[in-house]
Amino acid sequence: MPQSWHYIKLIHYFCRKFTINYSLTNKIFTTMAYVIDDTCVACGTCASVCPTGAISEGDKYEIDPDVCISCGSCAEACPNGSIQEG
Repeated sequence: MPQSWHYIKLIHYFCRKFTINYSLTNKIFTTMAYVIDDTCVACGTCASVCPTGAISEGDKYEIDPDVCISCGSCAEACPNGSIQEG
């Protein structure tokens, strides 16, 4: 095999290790990036733009921290500005 194959394999190993460690650290030691405050009028705009379906409906919509990927799509789409960084 060419020598570059070892380089690619090494990069893959470290990227995977970083991603796993970041995910574990993110879930244990940090708070959720976005939260919906009390000014929410339950219009549904945020839920329709969420790529993972992390926002559940109700009187006040809520973001599931286990599903949320912190992309910020909901905060950008909210017409009331009810979604803030947490």
